[in-house]
Amino acid sequence: MTHASIAELREAVGHLRIMIRHVAVDPRMGSRARLLIIGLVSLMLAINGLNVINSYVGRDFMTAIADHDRSGFTKEALRLIGVFALLTFASVMSRFCEESMGLLWRKWMTWRLFELYADHQVFLRLDQTGSVENPDQRIAEDVRNFTTTTISFIHGPTSTASRRKARWSSSRARVGTSST
Repeated sequence: MTHASIAELREAVGHLRIMIRHVAVDPRMGSRARLLIIGLVSLMLAINGLNVINSYVGRDFMTAIADHDRSGFTKEALRLIGVFALLTFASVMSRFCEESMGLLWRKWMTWRLFELYADHQVFLRLDQTGSVENPDQRIAEDVRNFTTTTISFIHGPTSTASRRKARWSSSRARVGTSST
């Protein structure tokens, strides 16, 4: 990454933080937005933790199969089913919070942009110049695209980081056991 692109990324993240803060303190959204943000972050962390646990349980499960350990196989199979059930529940709830937050954010952002659009009489200037067809529809579509992309953007790095941590820990464990 070049220095300019890092600076642009930092600026974009700064703007994103400001928008999230505005949504969280807006009286129209306030408590529900804060609850969804906390729920979404908590569930993402829980899913990442459960993915790490799943990798270890899966490793122990495969070890029990390789060692022909029937009681170990049964125990690890039950643990694997339990972790899978927890992961499924957390993933469904995370998706629900993500979609709800996206809708709430979209609603807030649309309100805010329409307020700016109406307060500054942008509609009159656009109507006089005729440069933009259906500006209200374009605002709604742009907001939808922005919120969907941003929510996905936030979700991606956290899951990638946890997978890397699990792989690194797993490789350290293999190296440590092979040298003894």
